Parts: sequence; C-alpha cells; structure tokens
Amino acid sequence: MKFNTTLLAGALCAGLFTSQAEATIVTLETSVGNIDINLYDETTPLTVANFLAYVNTGAYNHTFIHRSVPGFIVQGGGWVFNTGTEFDHVETLAPVVNEPALSNVRGTISMAKPPNSPNGATSEFFFNLVNNDASSGNNLDIAESGYTVFGQLTDESMAVVDAIAGLQFYAFTQAYSNSALGTLPLQNYTDTSVLPTEDNFIVIYSATVSDAATDTAAGLTPPVNPGPPATPTPPTTDSPIDSGGGNMGLFSLMLLAGAGLMRRRVKNKV
Repeated sequence: MKFNTTLLAGALCAGLFTSQAEATIVTLETSVGNIDINLYDETTPLTVANFLAYVNTGAYNHTFIHRSVPGFIVQGGGWVFNTGTEFDHVETLAPVVNEPALSNVRGTISMAKPPNSPNGATSEFFFNLVNNDASSGNNLDIAESGYTVFGQLTDESMAVVDAIAGLQFYAFTQAYSNSALGTLPLQNYTDTSVLPTEDNFIVIYSATVSDAATDTAAGLTPPVNPGPPATPTPPTTDSPIDSGGGNMGLFSLMLLAGAGLMRRRVKNKV
C-alpha cells in the first residue's frame, strides 16, 4: 500500500517523528472515489475506538461531505440523508476524550468538535488539506486544546480529497451560527434556482473496516504535536466545528435563504 511520501519525507527532515504506529484501515466509499484511512490505533486509542464505533454501526453510511474550505479542510461525518430533500444529524455517542498527540499536517484525519469544548468530539471528522500546524495561520495543534489527529490517508485517497476540495461550494444565506451547510461542495450543479439533488452531493455510501489487523501499516511514523509555543499565538481564523444535531429540510432552508442558494467565490483561509 502506498502512503503519502511527500508528507513523510517532509516530517522526517524536520525530525518530528514518533516511534512506529500501527493502523487498522477503514475505507470510505464515496461518490467520487474511495478514501482509505490508516488509523493510529496505538497513539490515539480512544479516538480510534470512537470512530470505529460509528463505522461498525453503519452511522456514516449515506452521509455526505458538508463542508469544504479550500486551503484548510474538508469535513464530514455529521449529516445523513433522511429523504430526498431532508437530512438529519448522525445520532451521536458520548463525546470522546481529546488525544492531541499528533500534528494536523496535510493528509491526516482529525475530529471536529463544538467551540469551547476540548473533549466534545463525537461523529464529525475532517481531512487536513494543508499543514494546519504552527507553520500556518490555523494552528489546529493548539486551538481548542488541540484537534485530535487519529489517522493518515494514502496518496491515492488524498487525491480524492483534493478533488472534493477543488469543487465549487455553495452557501445557504440563512441565520444559524454553525454553518452546517455554509460551504457545501456540490458536483454537476450549475442552476442555483433549483434544489440540488442527492446526485449533486459528495455522498459517503459506506464506511467499512477493510483491514482489521492493527499492524497493517506498521511503518507509519506520524509527526508529533509539539504543543503550545513559548510565545502565545493569536486565535485561528477558522475552525472545524461540530455542527450539532437537529433536522433540516432543504426546502425550508431554501425559504430561509430568500433568494435560494448563493454562489460563493472560493477564498483561501490560510
């Protein structure tokens, strides 16, 4: 299996590697290609167990990618289709204790969580598109007491995530703070006067354990989270936020939007 050699080589030069990590492999089958995730079973055992609990109960099946911020993250794990025009938040388990041992570098997957809730992560996760560490304006290694990195993508899988990040995203102009659909990536969608259909969403059809052996990627050596710097840094400009529960009908959202979906020009947050 091929791993992100650019990420590994860069971190090696910086001398940031921990000892070897072991990894169960989870595969997300999506409408734009499969995403293979090597989990850090040993380094972040609580978070991996939490993620696998959602995987093994089918909670992520028929969910969709609900947030895309180019130059920052792609986020999912929050919303599942109910009908053709409505969706519900994934039924969540108890929040998991934060394990910010590893760094939020490109090609890793981390847990999203509500603001001001360091141990509040439940079902939502995000993929780091860039190094969201001390080298960036969005240092997720220390924001909100650190966002827990719990896995790494293969090169082929990161290409799928990059393709999602390259899609145009759309915003509902309704007044709710969590922006659950504020940067929604859609494909093959150009007529904003009509509602998008499921075919336009980036759907996660299934999430399954494709290799349960924890030593399937024993050569993984993820970069550690160096922790807060000696000199405090300003707050991050953006955050991966768990958008919480509730039922939302796309039709009702369209009414709230007034003029409907408004196309938003991509802005690099980093």
